[in-house]
Order: sequence, then structure tokens, then C-alpha cells
Amino acid sequence: MPVLSIVTGANQPVLRSKCIPVVRITKDIKKLVQDMKVTMHYNHGIGLAAPQVGEGVRVIVYEYRPEGKDREKIPFTVLINPVIYWYSKVVVAIDEGCLSLPDLRGVVSRPESIRVRGMNEQGKRVDYSAKGMHARIILHEVDHLDGVLFIDYLKPSEIRILEDLDE
Repeated sequence: MPVLSIVTGANQPVLRSKCIPVVRITKDIKKLVQDMKVTMHYNHGIGLAAPQVGEGVRVIVYEYRPEGKDREKIPFTVLINPVIYWYSKVVVAIDEGCLSLPDLRGVVSRPESIRVRGMNEQGKRVDYSAKGMHARIILHEVDHLDGVLFIDYLKPSEIRILEDLDE
């Protein structure tokens, strides 16, 4: 399972295009999922969408393992053809970043809770609620499937450029 290259830059066509649905769970889709998992871990990410590795299909993976016993851990999860069909009215603003925009950060307002449905990597239908960081990760990654980046929610003055820590 190779580490895939992450597509970077806000104007990359694959990052700005709407992805096509997965029709069948093939060996290629299963391999993509495993390669995305390895790539996400290698890059210390908490989520990854297929367009971030150059694939225009509706596949996301995520896993959240924060330090501290009071923080919610989210096991490795695959969502194929995810559809968010309910959003809470409560919105929370939190600082976000993205593997495809490695030098940028910004505070993005997103719904606190969602309901999502889709398929797992075996093709089994899934439908569940997510809140807090879990909801935020799904919202961020599903945005990628629709060609939306977190910076699209921000005014230019709200985008922070991270400075090189080696200097």
C-alpha cells in the first residue's frame, strides 16, 4: 500500500470539481481506500477525500485519535457516496486546516451536529449521527467531494498563513 501524493493548491482542477458517485465497490475502490488510509496516517491527517489524492470519486476516510482521556476518539471510518441530510441549527466556529492547503488555517463555522448516510467499504449502507469534531471532519471531507475548500467560507483577511517554523 503506497503513500499517495497529496494534491495541493486551491486552484487544482481535481480539488475544484464535483466528484462522481461510486457505482460498485471494486478491487480498485478497496485499494484506493487502503492507500488513502496509509496516506492520511503518513501525513498525520484526520481525514482525507479521494480528490486530495487525485481521484474524482465520492470516497472519504477519517480517524481521530486526540490525546487526553476526555477527548472523543473516532475509529477509522470509510464513507462512500456520503450524503449529509440533516444539519443542526447550532453552529460552532473552530480553527481548520487541510492537507491540500498545508500552509493555511482559518476559523470556519459549521453545524455542530449532522446526520449522514452512505456506504462502507463492503458496500453496506450506513446511516448515523455525528456531532462535534466528528461532524466537522465529515463536513470538511464531504466539501472536498463537491469541489469546496475550507477557505471558501472565509474572507481573505480571515485566512492565516503559517510561518515556516525552521526559520
